[in-house]
Amino acid sequence: MTGTPYDTGERLEPNPWTPSRRDPDTYGRVDFENDESATELTLVVKTDGGDGWVIEVDNHGGRPIRMEVSE
Repeated sequence: MTGTPYDTGERLEPNPWTPSRRDPDTYGRVDFENDESATELTLVVKTDGGDGWVIEVDNHGGRPIRMEVSE
């Protein structure tokens, strides 16, 4: 049996933050962890105040990031 894409390192495993009423910044954040459970990226998606979205990416792993957008 082969491992899942998380086990093989093909994909990072999502780990949503637990929201805290005391800290509104915790809402909607998701850590993406490697197969060693180390956080590589933290993402949050929020409105830009208009009709679009802002994707914030905190790069903890230091690897290059390329983004592909499909509409």
